[in-house]
Amino acid sequence: MESCSSSWDSCVSFMLTHNWWHVALCYMEGHSPVERLLEIYDHHIWKELEKVDAFGPVMDWSFYSD
Repeated sequence: MESCSSSWDSCVSFMLTHNWWHVALCYMEGHSPVERLLEIYDHHIWKELEKVDAFGPVMDWSFYSD
C-alpha cells in the first residue's frame, strides 16, 4: 500500500490520513518497531492535520436524534 502513496497527493486530508493510518496498521501487524509507526504518524498523519485546510471526517449524528 505504501508503494502507492505518491498517488494520494490529490486526496483530501481525510482520505490521505486514512490511507496512511492503514499503512501504519500493516506495519503494526507485521511487528515493526514502534519508531516506524511514530514516523508514519508524525510525517504523514499529524503533519497533514496541522495544515490550515485540513479537515476530519464529517460526522452525521442525525440518526441519534429522536
